[in-house]
Amino acid sequence: MKRFGDIFHLVVESLFWLSFLWFVYLILLKIFGHSPTDTQLLYGGFSAIMLYLVGLTFTFGRFSGKVDEFMSTAKHSFALMRSDISAVKDDLSAVKGDMSILKRDMSVLKQDVTVLKQDVTVLKDDVSVIKRKVL
Repeated sequence: MKRFGDIFHLVVESLFWLSFLWFVYLILLKIFGHSPTDTQLLYGGFSAIMLYLVGLTFTFGRFSGKVDEFMSTAKHSFALMRSDISAVKDDLSAVKGDMSILKRDMSVLKQDVTVLKQDVTVLKDDVSVIKRKVL
């Protein structure tokens, strides 16, 4: 079963189209020399316009309820997005901290590598000295 709003909208739309067709019929009669009066034309035109406005008002009234629902959903979505963004910021700050630790560790590793290179050159020198003594 259809709701009252659907039936009302259907009735108003049907009356609008009937009134519009009646207005066009009156204009055609006037153009071809028959005798509808100007008042009859105005009544036909205004009734079509009024029915159209009633239909638009009803449609916008229906839409208004949906806008309120959309607004509450959008506010909730933005709240969720705000929490997601704050979580990403927290993760980013943790990554920045990890990067600073990695940079410090890399500099320590570079120092260790240079010390190892020096130790290797010292060992090479010691090996060459030992070879000379043995030979």
